[in-house]
Amino acid sequence: MAQSDDEFEYQRATGRIDRLEVENFKSYKGHQRIGPFKDFTAIVGPNGSGKSNLMDAISFVLGVRTQQLRGSLKELLYSNSDTAEQAKPRRGYVKLVYETEEGEEVHFSRVIQPSSAEQTATYSSVYKVNDKVVTWDGYSKRLAGFGILVKVRNFLVFQGDIEKVASRTPEQLTQLFEQISGSDALVKDYAEAAAAKEKAEASAALLFAKKKAVAAERKQKKEQKEEAERHMAALREQRERRIYYYLWQLFHLQQDEATALAQQSDLAQQLEELNAAAEGFEGQLDEQRRAHSGLVKERLRLEKEQKKLQKKQAAKDPAKARLREETSRLNRKIAAGSAEVEALKRRAKAQAKALAKLRKDLQALQDSRAQLEAEGGADEEGLQMDAAQLAEYRKLKGEADAKTSRLLQDRATLEAQLKVDEASLARLQEAAAPKPHSVDEASLARLQEAASSKAARLQAQQQQLQELQQRLGGGQEELQQLNGQLAAKKDEAKKAQAEHRKASSQREYLQGKLREVEGRLNASKSVRSATDRERRLAAAAAKLKKEVPGVYGRVSELVRVTNRKYNLAMAVVMQRDLDSVVVEDRKAGFACIDYLKASKLERMDFIPLDSCEARPLPERLRQLGGSATPALDLLQFDPQFERACLHVCGNTLVVDEVQEAQALCYGPDHHKVVSADGTLFKPNGTFTGGRSNTLDARANRWDAEEFERLKEERERLKAEIDAVPDVRACNVAAQTLAGDVAGLELQLKYKKADLKQGQEELAKLQREVSVLQKAAADAGSDPAVAKLQQQVAQQRQSLAKLDDRVNDIRDRMFADFSKRVGVPNIRVYEETTLAAANKLEADRQRMDEQITAVSEQVTYEEKQQASVQLAEKQAALEADKQQLQEVAEKEAELKAAAGQLAEQAHAMEQQMEQLRQQAEAAQAGMKELQAQAASYQKDAGKLRGGMAAAATAVEAVRSSRHGLMEAAVLEQVELPYRDAADAEEQDAAEAMDVDGDEAEEATQAGGSKKGKVLDFARLSEQDRDATSKKQREAVNKRLKEELDAAAAELAGSAPNMKALEQYEAVREKERQQTLELEAARKAANAASKAFLRIQQQRTQRFSAAFEHIKGSIDFIYKQLTRSAVHPLGGQAFLSLEAEDEPYAGGVNFIAMPPTKRFRDMDQLSGGEKSVAALALLFAIHSYRPSPFFVLDEVDAALDATNVARVAHYIRSCTRRELTGGAAAAAAGKRARRGSAAAAAAGDAVVGVDEAAGDGGSLESFQSIVISLKDIFYEKADALVGVCRDLDQNCSKTITFDLSRFEPPAEAV
Repeated sequence: MAQSDDEFEYQRATGRIDRLEVENFKSYKGHQRIGPFKDFTAIVGPNGSGKSNLMDAISFVLGVRTQQLRGSLKELLYSNSDTAEQAKPRRGYVKLVYETEEGEEVHFSRVIQPSSAEQTATYSSVYKVNDKVVTWDGYSKRLAGFGILVKVRNFLVFQGDIEKVASRTPEQLTQLFEQISGSDALVKDYAEAAAAKEKAEASAALLFAKKKAVAAERKQKKEQKEEAERHMAALREQRERRIYYYLWQLFHLQQDEATALAQQSDLAQQLEELNAAAEGFEGQLDEQRRAHSGLVKERLRLEKEQKKLQKKQAAKDPAKARLREETSRLNRKIAAGSAEVEALKRRAKAQAKALAKLRKDLQALQDSRAQLEAEGGADEEGLQMDAAQLAEYRKLKGEADAKTSRLLQDRATLEAQLKVDEASLARLQEAAAPKPHSVDEASLARLQEAASSKAARLQAQQQQLQELQQRLGGGQEELQQLNGQLAAKKDEAKKAQAEHRKASSQREYLQGKLREVEGRLNASKSVRSATDRERRLAAAAAKLKKEVPGVYGRVSELVRVTNRKYNLAMAVVMQRDLDSVVVEDRKAGFACIDYLKASKLERMDFIPLDSCEARPLPERLRQLGGSATPALDLLQFDPQFERACLHVCGNTLVVDEVQEAQALCYGPDHHKVVSADGTLFKPNGTFTGGRSNTLDARANRWDAEEFERLKEERERLKAEIDAVPDVRACNVAAQTLAGDVAGLELQLKYKKADLKQGQEELAKLQREVSVLQKAAADAGSDPAVAKLQQQVAQQRQSLAKLDDRVNDIRDRMFADFSKRVGVPNIRVYEETTLAAANKLEADRQRMDEQITAVSEQVTYEEKQQASVQLAEKQAALEADKQQLQEVAEKEAELKAAAGQLAEQAHAMEQQMEQLRQQAEAAQAGMKELQAQAASYQKDAGKLRGGMAAAATAVEAVRSSRHGLMEAAVLEQVELPYRDAADAEEQDAAEAMDVDGDEAEEATQAGGSKKGKVLDFARLSEQDRDATSKKQREAVNKRLKEELDAAAAELAGSAPNMKALEQYEAVREKERQQTLELEAARKAANAASKAFLRIQQQRTQRFSAAFEHIKGSIDFIYKQLTRSAVHPLGGQAFLSLEAEDEPYAGGVNFIAMPPTKRFRDMDQLSGGEKSVAALALLFAIHSYRPSPFFVLDEVDAALDATNVARVAHYIRSCTRRELTGGAAAAAAGKRARRGSAAAAAAGDAVVGVDEAAGDGGSLESFQSIVISLKDIFYEKADALVGVCRDLDQNCSKTITFDLSRFEPPAEAV
């Protein structure tokens, strides 16, 4: 087995690093020499000066991989951003000068050089020892010769290593121990040996199991062989019994056949004799049958003729029914038409009368209008103003009315009160004196004149009212008809309007829905023309879903995108998987592939739900913020397809904007992101964008179903709109009906207006007369006449004053206008010309309104044209009467034809009756002959029945014998035969045997040749003589029971008939298995030994390192935690989780600082963890220690006290003279200096001799520490300062030797 190189090449050495030479390495420009390094050297400098780069230089020259040095080989070369690419150095190296214990210098160099002069050249490392190029193996072996194990790397502690060591788990500590001990080099050999051992043992166990199975099989085959031999003997006995049973059955079947044949021959002879006697009756019966048949045929012919006549009659019945229906319809129509004609006559008469009256009224109104114009023309002679003057007059009048409105209101009030008082005064004066005052008499005269005028007007109005009442009384019936017609028309109009509103509303609603659907269709961006390949894939998927069980459909059919704006993004996420078919399992997928091959269909991808890769979606992807959403959350799908959706979408994110996608992809987590416009950003830095018809078709595939549904919705809405009644037609019908209603309402309006107007005038005149009469009767009845006269006088004075004020205002405003028109004042014009003109205009307007109303009524009445409708209705009535007469003539013709057909049918019925009687007579003669023939037939039937029974018996016997012969052949029963010539009782044998084809058939069924007969010699006499049914049943039962017993015995055994041959083959197989098992056992023993040997080596290496480190860790930890207050220090120890195989379990590291109880490493403070980790690292270094130890800022988490302890410990380990007695002497000297010195050192390390008493050991080594703590500077033998050269923009070093100075007392 292979062994670790470190195990053989490690040699303990006490040399040290003397100096370091670098050229163009990281921040060190050009060639620089760093050192010399003393036993304890501290490297100091500000942050960013290049201290860690110096650590990287030491690591680089000692063979540490470039991946651990924060850059590639090219990046390790010095580079300045201000320097051009061509001017940057392309070569560099680091040289470590190692000084051996004998003072010899060994130069280790590692050079970085390019492969060519090109800028794109690659870089490689070249290893040199004493400036001679060597291989890496030679380089590492030479280092190992000085105790420097590159693989173990126990001489370097980088920044952060302390925290990593402190946070390692037991399993990680086990890996570290395997690396330190070198047992990791045996891991591969260990695994291979374990696998080989397991395989060999499994092979041996398998062969052993096979050998046991073969032994059991051999035993089984032996038992089967013995059982088969017994079974064969039982078979032979069964075969003999079966032959005997078949022979016994065949023997008795031959006897039964001979008996049946003899009986059949006797019956045939009797039948021939009976047939000869019956032949005479057949001729007579045939003649009688022919006569009867002729009569029957003639009767059937007449029946056919009769049916034809009945069909003709039936054919005329529908025409007769139609004529009767038409006659009834015409009679109803004529009756209704006659009623309408009478109504139209009455309507035409009333319309003519009403039209004449309206024309007369119109003429009277026109004459009155002409007379009024004549009177008005005479009155208009006087002052006339033109249009401009009239407009000016009206303007001034409006202004004057506005200024005198208050005065006019007061005047109107006062005038009204004056009229009341005057009326009261007149009544009082008339009652007070028979000769009233001259003023009162004048008032009374005026009242009487007005009363007489009103009485005359009342008389005229009463006469006119009587005429109106006569006219309305005559037209009351017409008014009722108009009301009825108006109500009907209104109902029709309401229905038409309702239908119009309903149709309009329904059409508007459907058109709105149609516009919405068309808008959604126009807004859709779907590419509806699918490619041929997409159609083929869809058809193939549909066929697979129908033909192959376990097929669910394509991904695009099983999922839906919840938001349309992400359709394109989801198409990019799914890509080819959009057309993949989801199946239940792999079996269903392979079945689909077979179907595609057989049908020569398109290639397709399949996603089996049971085995497709589907990792759970991390919850953190849903909490990224912004518009970032996992692609899976944008899909709507059935839960059973979640694995398929996880497989397709993965951890892909979908965002709205490209900038957000870039931030997520190029961020620290490097997500795979797709923006809403379809741009794909991959974690490796590449991205894809753009549009294509194929991608758009995929993105819009989810809209296809919605698009088809919208199209169907659009067609349905169009069909419903077409089915809605036309709004225009409804509107026209409604307008027509509205016009009719308006005409009828206008007629009613005029009729009612005339009546109302007369009644109002009559009531008005009656009220005026009543008031006047009452005023005349009550005049003078009040004694307060004087007071009332005074009041009237005062009111008249006030009224005069108001008139004067109003006239004064109006005169001032109309002064200029009056001069221009030539009047003294405007009142003259208003009281004369303007008053008459106003009265004339009012009369004209009233007369024009009456003329217009009567003219419209005349026009409406003329449009009705009742006389025209009457003429049309009379013509239609005459046409209906003529049509009724024609129908009556056709009905008479049909009745005559039906009578002729009935007479013909009656004659045929008489002929058929005669033929029926003749046929019955012939039928009676036939019955007599048939009775005689039946007697003969009955006897013949009996004979034929007996013959048939005999023939059936023969056939049954032959069939049974044939079946037995076939059964014997099928069951392989070999029946015995003998030659027919040598048979005893030859005549009996021939009588029983069969001949011809049947004999040949029986011979073939028995499996024998011609000329052979069955040999019944082995049958016993008792079995042969069993002729009765009872005897045969007894023998048959006995033979069957014997056969069943033999069969039952054989059925219970079921032996293996090949057991004889198989037994020998199993024995040979058993011998071969024995040889193979011995070989496998030897191989398993060898593999087990090899595995144990490697296991022992691995365990020894691991245990050696573990035991050493375990023994050192407590000593070192006590050194690092001991103080004057806690002279014993803390405790640290290691333990294994698996003692037998320590590398198989974890390593538990427990540290308990002073005065602290046991706690897990995670519960210690940062400084306590760092001290424990340093103790473990120092203990690891003590196992196969390196001559030097380089540490980079290991004191970062330590306080000043712990830094002092660590610095004291490192210094004590670098003191080469403090070994053995020298160390004890130095410790004693330091102890005598007292506790004051110890306190000044910060409770630093107590004497080494005290710790050595606990079993620990102290190995000296060179220590190079990078630190920013001044305590390390005080304890060091030399300082290497690192700083930045701002002029050259690189790192520089300065070395200061402190060994020239006397060390401080506490540092000894």
